[in-house]
Amino acid sequence: EGLLQPVKLGKSELYKVPTNEELSHLKETENLFHSNLLRLQIEELLKEVTLKEKRKQRIEAFLHEISALLNNVPEVPARDITDQSWLPKGVKVPILQLPFKVKGKFHFLPPAQVKVVGSYLLGTCIKPEVNVDVAVIMPKEAFQEKDNLNQRYHRKRALYLAHLAQHLAETNRFGSVAFAYQNGNHLKPIVLLQPQGKDAKTVKVHLHACPAPGVFRPLRLHPSKNNIRTAWFTEKDSPGTG
Repeated sequence: EGLLQPVKLGKSELYKVPTNEELSHLKETENLFHSNLLRLQIEELLKEVTLKEKRKQRIEAFLHEISALLNNVPEVPARDITDQSWLPKGVKVPILQLPFKVKGKFHFLPPAQVKVVGSYLLGTCIKPEVNVDVAVIMPKEAFQEKDNLNQRYHRKRALYLAHLAQHLAETNRFGSVAFAYQNGNHLKPIVLLQPQGKDAKTVKVHLHACPAPGVFRPLRLHPSKNNIRTAWFTEKDSPGTG
């Protein structure tokens, strides 16, 4: 008693015709894996790296919380890009601002849309380090006609992320709020968010600030176009540059 006993199958069960699902499984093994052993190894590997449903639920709850907070970030009146006095002390703009002088206005408006992108959305996100990419769409009204020139777009994007990070940090709902650079590119800052307490290692969310569709004409971004004015970059501005 208490020992596992082999299951006894009758002749009808032992020799019954395979179902369509079983035939499909056998065909798949033959064509894709070439052996049952390889298939079993891959299935075991997938079990090790695939996210469990319970963890997915915690991640989804965290993403919903972030989305709600982002949609309620207060507006900041339009100011010169170089006037950054509205940022609280200790909040740094995550971009190298050289030369510092640049034309244009920065007007913070709540995101037009917040959406999950990348591997998590496609269902290909794996353990142990779970990173979820979230696109924060900056509204068209936050941009001006010549923002493609002289790093104006990059400065506005960095200021936008700085304000988001400052607002999220003040809510005290995150274990960590920090800046990083996508692929090490200092022109592409992102905000990293982690949950508090025991859920800190559950997920790391990457916030990417992106312009709304149609903000820039594709022609202005052609490789043959130069969007950096020499006079501005060398700080030998004439009245019409910057």
